[in-house]
Amino acid sequence: MYDPVFNSTFNMQNYETRWWNGGEPLWVTARRQNLKSATYFWPGSEAEIRGYRPNIWKHYNQSVPFKNRIDTVITWLTDEHIDLVNLYFHEPDATGHAFGPDSPQIIEKVKAMDKILGYLLDKFDSHNLTNKVNLILTSDHGMTTIDTANKVVDITDHVNMSKIQFTVDNGPIMQIQPSLGLIDDVVQSLQNVSHISVFKKEDIPDHWHYRNNRRIMPVFLLAEEGWSITTNKHEAALYHGKGAHGYDNCLSSMKPIFLARGPNIKENYITDTFRSIDIYPMVCHILGIQPAPNNGSLTATSSFLVATGTNDASANIVSFWTFILCTLLVIM
Repeated sequence: MYDPVFNSTFNMQNYETRWWNGGEPLWVTARRQNLKSATYFWPGSEAEIRGYRPNIWKHYNQSVPFKNRIDTVITWLTDEHIDLVNLYFHEPDATGHAFGPDSPQIIEKVKAMDKILGYLLDKFDSHNLTNKVNLILTSDHGMTTIDTANKVVDITDHVNMSKIQFTVDNGPIMQIQPSLGLIDDVVQSLQNVSHISVFKKEDIPDHWHYRNNRRIMPVFLLAEEGWSITTNKHEAALYHGKGAHGYDNCLSSMKPIFLARGPNIKENYITDTFRSIDIYPMVCHILGIQPAPNNGSLTATSSFLVATGTNDASANIVSFWTFILCTLLVIM
C-alpha cells in the first residue's frame, strides 16, 4: 500500500500511528468508554490509534504455543476482569498459503486447530466462563488454490513499463501509478489481457468499497480466481505457495467463517450471510457502548442476538479469528 501524502509504502510490520488513525478498532472504542480491552497478537494492536492502545497487548511472536495464548487469555478474563479480548492464531492460514486450501496438509491443520478450540472451550467450562462470555470465531478472508508456475500474468509482456512510475502489490491484485497523463494509455494496453480485469480508480465496482481513498492508485488490476499478477514471472515462479486470497469478494472461496456462542447469542441458529463490517456494531451493542461512525449494520446480526433487557457490558466478548487467520474475540 502506498500513501501519496506520506510518499511511503506500508507493510504489516509498520506500527507508526499515522498509518492507523484512519479507522477505529473495537479495543479503542471500548477504551474510550471506560471498558478494559486486551489483545493477543490481533493485527494493529501494537500501534497507538487515536491516542489509545489496548490495556494489555503483546508484541507479535509467532512461536508462542497456541495453548499458552489461551491460558493467558483465561487469566485476563478471570483475574484482570477484561471486557473485550482479541486473540489471533496464524493457523490454518499459514498452512493454507503453503499447501493450498484443498490439500491434505490443510485438513490435518484444521483438525489440529479444532483441538485448540476444544481446549479453549474446556477452559471456559472449568473456569465458569461459558455462560458469562460471548465467544466469536471468525476470520478476515477465505482462500483459493493458486498456481504461480502456470497461471501468472506478467504485465511487462503487455505494457511499456516506461509508461509506469511504479506498481504496488502483486498476486491477486496490483495497483499502478502511471506516468503523468498516461492513465488511459496504460488501461488500454491491459484491458484485453486474459485472466485480469483492469479498472481506473473511479470505475472500481461499488461492491468492493475500494474507491474513495488516497491510498488507492489510479489503475487497479484484479486477477481471475487462481491467477496471479506480477512484473516478473520468473520471480513469481519461485514462489511455491499454493493458496491465496484477495480476489473478488463475491466468490464463495473468499468468504470468511462466523461462529458464535454465549449469553447474548441464540443457540442452534443459522443466520443469513452478512458482511464482516457488521461485526463491529454487533460487538458494541453487546458491550453496551456507542460505536464510532462505521458502515456496518446492527440489523444484519440482530436476528441471532438475545435481548438481555439491559446493555450494561455484563457479558465479556472474546473474539477468535481463524482461517484463515485464527483469532479470538471475547466480550464480557
